[in-house]
Amino acid sequence: MSANASKKALKTSFRASPRSIRPIYTGGPVLLTKDGQWLISTMEEEVVVTELRNGIAIAGIKGVGIWLL
Repeated sequence: MSANASKKALKTSFRASPRSIRPIYTGGPVLLTKDGQWLISTMEEEVVVTELRNGIAIAGIKGVGIWLL
């Protein structure tokens, strides 16, 4: 087998996996709950509540509004 036959083309684009980690912090205060279950952090002008067991942002406060997943 020649060296060229064993080479594979490299991927140039990727789709985010459901298990990929979104950004959860851009500076500012961070709070870890006593039980270690939740991380409350700032993401620009938004507060994000992240469940650490699975890395999913489950709630947040954006400006004057609140969003829940």
